[in-house]
Amino acid sequence: TRNYVLHPDYTASAQSNAVCYNTGTKLVTYNSGATTCLASSEKTKKNIIQLSEDFSTRLMQLKPIYYTSEIDGQNHYGLLAEDVTKVFPELVARDEGGNLSGVRYEEFTGVLLKGYQEQQVKLNNICTNNPKLCEV
Repeated sequence: TRNYVLHPDYTASAQSNAVCYNTGTKLVTYNSGATTCLASSEKTKKNIIQLSEDFSTRLMQLKPIYYTSEIDGQNHYGLLAEDVTKVFPELVARDEGGNLSGVRYEEFTGVLLKGYQEQQVKLNNICTNNPKLCEV
């Protein structure tokens, strides 16, 4: 299965609107305000596994940056693919030669949410054991 994304041109503003075609589902969708074309319904997924490992520790190893893009000249917040591949190799994109080409930001949602949930469990445990620490 492959996803094809059609953009009017390769600029940051054009990437926010896309026509997407998925060869597996044969679905064509128009994504306004999105940069990716990923189906999210359970019916389009298999081998579903709940995340259970310690993502908080791994997330702390990432180094968020602020930079000026050489592609569009605009300033952005983000990560370096070279750093991400050391911590989450499955969250980087590679070109046909296997060279790093980008970060798969759309895949970070589940990882970030899991990391947040882990932190919330830790905070709840602290508040249960030390209620005065959590008084607002």
